Amino acid sequence: MSGVQSVARAMAVLEELAQSGATGVNELARKLDLAPSTVQRLLGALSEVGVVEQDPSDRSYRVALRLFQWGQAPMRRLRLRELAKPHMQELAAEVGETIALGVLDGAHVMHVEWIPARHLVHPRINIGERTPAISSSMGQCLIAWLPQRQRLDIAMEAAASAGSPSDPAAAEDVLATVRARGFAVVADPRANVCTIAVPLRARDGQAVGALGIGGPQTRFPIDHAMSIAPRLIEVGAAISDYYGTLLAVPANGSGVLTGEVHDSTGTF
Repeated sequence: MSGVQSVARAMAVLEELAQSGATGVNELARKLDLAPSTVQRLLGALSEVGVVEQDPSDRSYRVALRLFQWGQAPMRRLRLRELAKPHMQELAAEVGETIALGVLDGAHVMHVEWIPARHLVHPRINIGERTPAISSSMGQCLIAWLPQRQRLDIAMEAAASAGSPSDPAAAEDVLATVRARGFAVVADPRANVCTIAVPLRARDGQAVGALGIGGPQTRFPIDHAMSIAPRLIEVGAAISDYYGTLLAVPANGSGVLTGEVHDSTGTF
């Protein structure tokens, strides 16, 4: 097995463990279509470096906290979550619905922070969860201002995803509307969820994140979401201005700044 192949297979093991939780060798081998001996060897290597750990009670494997530690490094550099959270808490108190923060991860939006709604029933968000960008309000805000070729690539990759526009031309129409409005709104009657989001921008206009509000469509319908769009745009602009100001005056001179019930499911 080549070094590149080993790395690819090790990453596949980590991805599967992250998605499935604690899993045994044979189950991993079946899901990844690898020999159990190969999976056992990979798990041994990953355990040695501390990114995988074994449960002694049933000998299953799971990802270790070291991966969480490593995963925080990009967000610490970006500092977006730290800057946005006070605004998110204030907005949550105002609207009473779930507030989410996301960043672009390839063709997906990754949730990096959230404030749950004060209601018993609200959308469930897992930090680190990834959703096809083209089918979510935050994702649409993150890709709407990308170069056309990049938007097209993302739309084509996500064309088969549930809730995605069926073709690139339709996706372009959706994104053009987002650019014209300055926000995106997505309603999914099947999941009973409606969300609205705005981009968070750096000084160069690049969307470095997206801020969203969402709730069950029966309580948070599209007309209500549209009515709070001006307030969401205002909060997004405040976060963007604060973010741009901090990056313009780096602290180190280098240009780099260092018990609830979830009965409703859905994505931002």
